[in-house]
Amino acid sequence: MASRKNPLLNLDSEKLMDLLRVYRADDLRAEQRKLTTAGNQLAKLASGPMSALFSPEELASLQQTVALVRSVSQRVEHAKEIKARREEQQARERAEKEKAMHKALDERLPKGFDQPQQCIELVTLTLALQSYRVVFERRTAEEFGERLKQDIARQTAGGYSVQGVFNLLRHDVLQQLRDEMVYRSWDSAPDFVQEVFAKVEARQAEAARNNGQLIDYLQAQLQIEQSGNVERLPVKPKRNTEGRK
Repeated sequence: MASRKNPLLNLDSEKLMDLLRVYRADDLRAEQRKLTTAGNQLAKLASGPMSALFSPEELASLQQTVALVRSVSQRVEHAKEIKARREEQQARERAEKEKAMHKALDERLPKGFDQPQQCIELVTLTLALQSYRVVFERRTAEEFGERLKQDIARQTAGGYSVQGVFNLLRHDVLQQLRDEMVYRSWDSAPDFVQEVFAKVEARQAEAARNNGQLIDYLQAQLQIEQSGNVERLPVKPKRNTEGRK
């Protein structure tokens, strides 16, 4: 079967598709600038004082080359416009997918962290996700645990609630999951999130067992937090007002 011609570009549709797969709009724009510059330089050569150096046959060939280069430049310009429209459409679709995925993940991940169980659930869920190499993939579970302990130590040393650590962890997990999952093939973000989390939740208990020391540390810190930070925050001594009139 003969290839169909694109009437605008005078180019086989299959060849056009190949071109659009290889080049981005910015790449095509750069190529067009090169062709435009080359065409102008050749036209100047063919019509300027240097044209005296060419025979009539050579000059005719040079003028044909100018026409060819400018024709190709126009084709590249049209291809660039097609590619730019496609990239804009893809960007819109990606933004819509990111929004849908962000919403689905936000509804699924633990939030609030005013109770220890919510914090522990987020940590074990993160460890289970890490075992699938979809979050914090450059860290081992031990490195993740040490980093979490350091963050909690800094937070408590400043007299702040440890909730801030878990809020930040939730934010990081959501962002990493969204960026990973948005590229996958799915029709419904909530359904896809449910499918993924069903697999991850099966590893949560194992993640808790394998990181028992970390979980024990977190539970202890969270109990201190719930008890009103008595062990953590120094009490200012009362001023002695006896004897004052």
